[in-house]
Amino acid sequence: MRTLRALIELARPSHWLKNLLVFAALVFSGQFLKTGDWWPSLLVFAQFCLLSSAAYAFNDIFDRRADAANPRSRHRPIPSGRVTVAQAAIEGLLLLVGGLSVSFALGVGSLVVASAYLLAVGSYNLLFRRHPIADVVTIAMGFVLRAIAGGVAIHVPASGWLIVCTFMLSVFLALIKRRAEIVTLGAKLAISARPVHAFYTIERLDHMLAVSAGLAVVTYVSYCMGDHSPGVHMVWTVPVVLYGMFRLYGLAVGSSPAGPVELIKRDRVMWLVAVVWLAIVVAVLRTRDWPVLEGWIVR
Repeated sequence: MRTLRALIELARPSHWLKNLLVFAALVFSGQFLKTGDWWPSLLVFAQFCLLSSAAYAFNDIFDRRADAANPRSRHRPIPSGRVTVAQAAIEGLLLLVGGLSVSFALGVGSLVVASAYLLAVGSYNLLFRRHPIADVVTIAMGFVLRAIAGGVAIHVPASGWLIVCTFMLSVFLALIKRRAEIVTLGAKLAISARPVHAFYTIERLDHMLAVSAGLAVVTYVSYCMGDHSPGVHMVWTVPVVLYGMFRLYGLAVGSSPAGPVELIKRDRVMWLVAVVWLAIVVAVLRTRDWPVLEGWIVR
């Protein structure tokens, strides 16, 4: 039972929150009202839960020595000795096969996107993790591919603006994680654990966080005002998004640094922001054809 719990922990189910991005196409296209599109969207979510968990397993195998020297990561299943490298590799392979099987069932398009995601993960582990900036760009591309996969499954093309917005938001989140690692470990230990931290000083990261947050908001506003948005009344979501970005930035540079998933999970206000944002989006989609709203706002 102890080993089973450790294997579940290795898969990091708490991080499946990131895979909710696959529902972006379903929501923004307005097809969430079509029950037939929910099944493929749920399958894509399951697909990326399996694939991302496989990636975590192999990533922890690569990182096992650095994690053993890290006060925060040494309690993970592999460095703590609760899971052997062989067990982790077997679990990773099973998860990988499961994810690819779901991709195959969804069709060629989903299989291609899944393969691109695995290529991004593999290139990160084997190459880009040692190169600053390229590492966060590669991580962000994994999130972009999640958003694209959700659209491919329900045959909805992704908007270029939505892709860029997702990319910038993902860069912002990846930089939050880098900053938390340096603050928690200290500069010297952080560099020994992850060599790219020699480039990521706190001052430099704070500047990059501000730039990426600003770009994420600007691209989101551009998406809301563009022809591919669900409607011009999407502008009412902008204040909520701006508040959420500023709050998350404040949490990231605050006195209790953590990765973005941990920050969001433990902050009830961020959950409220997400619920309010989603409620406004759904309201816009349900009322965009109401004649009474015509002429209120123009692009």
